[in-house]
Amino acid sequence: MTETELKKLLKRIEDGTATDEEKAFLEGWLLQYAQDNETAYQPAEILADAAMVWDNIATGHLKPTVNSLWPRIAVAASIVLAMTIGGYILLEKQAVQKQAAMNIERLVPKQSGLVLTLSTGKRIALNPSASGNTRVADGTQLHQKNGEISYDVGIANNESLTHTLANNSGNKYSLALADGTEVYLDAQSSITYPVHFKAQLREVSVTGQAYFKVKHNASHPFVVHVKNQTVEDIGTEFNIRAYESDAATTLIEGSVRVRLSATGKDALLKPGQQAVVTGNKLVVKEADLEETADWLQGKLIFSHRELGDILEDVSRIYGVQFAWQNEGLKAIKFNGAVSRTRKLAAILEFFRNTNKVNFLIKDNRVQVIKAQ
Repeated sequence: MTETELKKLLKRIEDGTATDEEKAFLEGWLLQYAQDNETAYQPAEILADAAMVWDNIATGHLKPTVNSLWPRIAVAASIVLAMTIGGYILLEKQAVQKQAAMNIERLVPKQSGLVLTLSTGKRIALNPSASGNTRVADGTQLHQKNGEISYDVGIANNESLTHTLANNSGNKYSLALADGTEVYLDAQSSITYPVHFKAQLREVSVTGQAYFKVKHNASHPFVVHVKNQTVEDIGTEFNIRAYESDAATTLIEGSVRVRLSATGKDALLKPGQQAVVTGNKLVVKEADLEETADWLQGKLIFSHRELGDILEDVSRIYGVQFAWQNEGLKAIKFNGAVSRTRKLAAILEFFRNTNKVNFLIKDNRVQVIKAQ
């Protein structure tokens, strides 16, 4: 805190424009003096004495100790020293908070978090950007290349090995199953599958969001288990999204049958249709295919979509938590598109520019507030 800043603060106290925090700070020091002195110490006198103390400290004529000073100057010196130290601490705290906010806005999609779980329960952390071959504990050989895992089909297949691939990163990752089916996993998603398909049915289960390009084989149907339903391929490409309490299956090409596990109710989808299952209720509707498959293109596309839902996706991708000024902000609907491969700041700026919401960074969380 400079002498000018000190004088300005004391002047604000004198003319009545100081904040409550500034008044409380100064009054705390004055009370120490008032307990031993009956004479009031007026703001103008504080200003004069404090300025004198500052000048003497700055020129080296007065050491920054107060015990040997006469009472009024002791108070003024205490104020100068406390405000100098306090101002430094305040500025340091503000600098730390500003740096934390900048760090959060500079976040890029999470780069790590690819985990393979073997039949034994052993978990292996994989590098999403790695390339090469890896032989794991159960004897299986993996190939990693260009963001995809595949298996050595020549491995002895007399065991029924099951693996689970979990993608906890913020980017998509792909898997080539033994039958040639391709699966793309979104952030915070997983798939459990046999290393070799040996049964009549080719069965897998998923959580989160996954896109399938199924290698069709009429004699060995491909079945996906998700929440309380099954999705059976009939020669197809489809997307499953099951982050929320409901699950949506969207057909891109071919044909799929969605069946409720509890009731057996089913629906045969045509390309462009979406089956949404909530509890034991199944509803078929037309889908927005561009919005459905946006994540495969590294985008977030939203059409009349609520902000709460959009930022849930952002949270999964960037690993950041959002807090809300009020719950009503979650229901604001937006149209548009943003890249999910850039820094978080670009997404926040998109919504800021709508003049509907703003964001504050506090305690390593992004607070969503109403735009002023």
